[in-house]
Amino acid sequence: MKRPDIEYPCDWGYKIIGEDQELLKDTAAKIINDRDYTISVSGKSRTGKYTSLDIKTRVLDQSDRNKIFSDFSNHPSVKKVL
Repeated sequence: MKRPDIEYPCDWGYKIIGEDQELLKDTAAKIINDRDYTISVSGKSRTGKYTSLDIKTRVLDQSDRNKIFSDFSNHPSVKKVL
C-alpha cells in the first residue's frame, strides 16, 4: 500500500489520551511550544479515568510531524497518541 502524498507545510492533528486533562493541556503547550495550535476535549472513557484531547497545529515537514508525535509518545502524562 502506497503512502499518501502530503504537501508540507500543512495543518496536522494529534489525539492524545491520558488521565489528567489539565496535565495533558500543559504537556501540549510545552511540546507545541511557540507555534499556533488549537486544542479541544474530544472525549472521556466510560469509567471517566481517561480523557482525550484533539490538537491541531501546522507542521513544516515529515520530520517535524514525527518529532511532535514522538515527543507526545515519550511524555509520561500521555498514555496514547493517535
